[in-house]
Amino acid sequence: MTHQSLFLSTGNRMARFRISNSLLLGTWCLWVYASSVFSQDNSPQTIDQREIKFTQGWVVSSGQGMQRGRSSLPTDPIEYAWIYDRLQMPDVDAQTSASADGLSPWKLIEADEQGGFGGRELFGGLLAVQVKVPESGIWLLDAQGHSSVRVDGTSRVGDVYSNGSVELPVSLKAGENWLLFSSGRGRITAKLKPANQAIYLSLRDTTFPSVLRDEPGEWLGALLVVNASDQPLDGLSITAKANDCESLVLEVPMIPPLSLRKVPIKLRTTSNSEKTLEANELNVSVELTRSATGDKLDQVEVKWPVRTSQQMHRRTFISQIDGSVQYYGVVPPKEGSLRSDRAPSMILTLHGAGVEGEGQAAVYSPKDNAYVIAPTNRRNYGFDWEDWGRWDGLEVFELARERFKTDPKRSYLTGHSMGGHGTWHIGTLFPDRFAAIGPSAGWVSFSSYAGRGGNIAQDPLSQLLRRAQGGSDTLARVENLKYQGVYILHGDADDNVPVDQARTMRQELAKFHPDWVYKEQAGAGHWWGNPCCDWPAMMDFFQAHEIPDSTRIDSIRFATPGPHLSPDCHWFTLGCQERIADLSTVQLDRDRQSQKITVKTSNIASWGIRLSKLLAPDTPLPVNLNLEIDTEALSVEGIEGLGQTVWFDKVTSEGSPTLWRQRKPSQKEQAQQEQGSIARDASQYGVFKEAFRNRFVLVYGTRGDPEENRWMLGKARYDAETFWYRGNGSVDCWSDTYFLALVQRDPESLSDRNVILYGNSTVNEAWGSLLARSPVQLQRGSWTRGGPEQIAESVSMLLVRPKSLDTQFKSRGLVAGIGGTDLAAMRASSRLPIFSSGTGYPDVLVLSPEYLKTGMDAVRWTGFFGTDWSVEHGEWLP
Repeated sequence: MTHQSLFLSTGNRMARFRISNSLLLGTWCLWVYASSVFSQDNSPQTIDQREIKFTQGWVVSSGQGMQRGRSSLPTDPIEYAWIYDRLQMPDVDAQTSASADGLSPWKLIEADEQGGFGGRELFGGLLAVQVKVPESGIWLLDAQGHSSVRVDGTSRVGDVYSNGSVELPVSLKAGENWLLFSSGRGRITAKLKPANQAIYLSLRDTTFPSVLRDEPGEWLGALLVVNASDQPLDGLSITAKANDCESLVLEVPMIPPLSLRKVPIKLRTTSNSEKTLEANELNVSVELTRSATGDKLDQVEVKWPVRTSQQMHRRTFISQIDGSVQYYGVVPPKEGSLRSDRAPSMILTLHGAGVEGEGQAAVYSPKDNAYVIAPTNRRNYGFDWEDWGRWDGLEVFELARERFKTDPKRSYLTGHSMGGHGTWHIGTLFPDRFAAIGPSAGWVSFSSYAGRGGNIAQDPLSQLLRRAQGGSDTLARVENLKYQGVYILHGDADDNVPVDQARTMRQELAKFHPDWVYKEQAGAGHWWGNPCCDWPAMMDFFQAHEIPDSTRIDSIRFATPGPHLSPDCHWFTLGCQERIADLSTVQLDRDRQSQKITVKTSNIASWGIRLSKLLAPDTPLPVNLNLEIDTEALSVEGIEGLGQTVWFDKVTSEGSPTLWRQRKPSQKEQAQQEQGSIARDASQYGVFKEAFRNRFVLVYGTRGDPEENRWMLGKARYDAETFWYRGNGSVDCWSDTYFLALVQRDPESLSDRNVILYGNSTVNEAWGSLLARSPVQLQRGSWTRGGPEQIAESVSMLLVRPKSLDTQFKSRGLVAGIGGTDLAAMRASSRLPIFSSGTGYPDVLVLSPEYLKTGMDAVRWTGFFGTDWSVEHGEWLP
């Protein structure tokens, strides 16, 4: 079967190829499914090809309306009723009918002429539609405008941005079925159509490269494989083919039942491809086959743009966050401007909401001896350049620096709107990576933007929970900008990001900064053409700045939310904090004449000096190094080479003063073996959301009752789909039995990957294996917190620990758990917004399902393990 390309989202503007919604919706007809489910041999069914149109539904309001800002513990009375099976479905014969105690009734709502549902009652509410089918079968749900949809009680990802990329296989039982749509950004549209094939390729979401005529090599792309069957999909291969190019066969990773996955494809161009690449597009055929037999299951034809390396283009790569294919836009230097005597500079530019990396790159003209590099934030909305957006920006920064051999001293950071916020965010976290930054129309932080910080709670529990979001607090580390040039650009008539955001930062910089420019463009709104990004004076400002060599830096002042986010600044590196994820600060001053370094620390348990950054290559190694750390004199011994990092640990003994000592090279490892614990460091520092990186894998349990098993599979699949939709991700989602078998067969394949577990130790066998030594345990009916007492209550839990398995599978990284002591608590954990910027969770969060009604009052226990990952040395409330 051959499909035409109607949707190209990542790397291509969707609007360019999308058939209008009104045209599609206007052709719907009301029909029902009248055929049996397809067989596993993927042969097409003889089915009714017509679609089901929803002409009416019922809406219930949560009574909360649209909540401003981001909340890590969102209240939701509708969800609360659902988790306890108290939410009644509407009476289809009545205009209004009861929903649940304490909630408003269901109200009948009619679709508009275009087939969509809208109105104020949808905000913060739930839309229910009913569909009747004569036989059980699998259908494709194509909906837009919703944050999620519940089908037969199981949550599926929504298309909150209405970009048309989401078409999900869903199973409908014979008779009545209810689809429950959670509201997103307003109007909701939906349709159902029969699934013609059990396995097929979809072009609704693709990531394609620009193939370069003058650079023969391998080119990565990605597109969707859909598993419209009720079994996990494995044992498939995918091949990209083009004339005069080498075809490369890749294994399709496992796909959960009734789901989809964006999978890589690869093609190699050679010197023999020159004739084919004379055109502006390369015709690529993609084939999906069974690996064992070679049987073809589906085929699509796509076009990849062809460019030269001197034109603006897209580069694709495999992300180490999750193993997915991502891209970044490149504007090469002005032709003929590259110099043999000076490496080119790099301008890393961050796009605004709704824009993509390629679109951001397109607003820049080529620069003299400088590359403009535009990462994607993982999607056009993505993560506000925080969390996975920040990791994407930094990953691209390092890849581009290596590929184009740019001068590390002349790297610059800029961005517009959301990207302006990203500029403040990343610039303050990594002050030694950028010589200058230039936020345009940027907002400062979630707490400052649009008055969202006016009612921030200051009680101890709220403050403790908020520490996991420390990276979002730009102003807490604003003085990190002291060593960078700063150019602030903002229109004074901006009605999207108020100019007071820029004025706030101007006021802050004026207190301490010696090198900044403030430009407020009179009469300019939020977007005033390419110059609000490619501002000539800003570009000139950048080129006038260089990062000084670290070996010439004698004074460092650095503030960081922790080594999990930002450990280094010049020759200083942070190992561990005393209060995990709270702000740490350090002031270091070197006196070259006396060869003494004076250090003042706050909230630091261990830190190091990177000798390769402190001492110039031609400097003789000193016999010793004199330090004064928090007024304590210390002489460093055993300096062996410039590649060495000299570590210092704070030692606290009961009844004795706190002392600093130099860590001997093997001391940390010896201490770990003696104590049987793993000390925190940047590779396994904790803080819950940090587990969702390092090619993380999702593992659902199969040892529960049918409803528990259904929740675990559904939640893992929902998280995989959510990360695909919001983060252009591609995540392994496996059962506990499959995961443990792979550990036995090939432990090295999982050696440094993070693992996310669902359920509890009773119902997920992998939980009991990976978290066997955790002092915090979760099982059916009870939980423990560092002691023998079994606390019998209904609670949801988020947990992160270092990944220390038995002798078969020892490796670094993190393992996280998401679940509850019973089905209601498991369901309640699903509402926690993990894949949302502006939210965060400590190492452990234990809370009653009542949080959906009462918020913070439902927290039973939360906090951070100690520096040795123990409960007794940790910090806990209430």
